[in-house]
Amino acid sequence: MKIHRIDHVGVIVNDFSAAKEFFLVIGLEVQGEWEMELTTTFMLRNQTEE
Repeated sequence: MKIHRIDHVGVIVNDFSAAKEFFLVIGLEVQGEWEMELTTTFMLRNQTEE
C-alpha cells in the first residue's frame, strides 16, 4: 500500500513553541494559528508542495 497524502495529523506536546519551531526547521510553513479552549493550535503546510 502506498500513501499518496496525509491530510491531518494531531500531535500533543508539552512545549508548543518548541514543537512549532521543530516543524518550521524541517521545512513546513505555518498556514494558520488559533487558540482553542485549553490549547493552542497551528496548521502547517509542506513548502515544497505545489
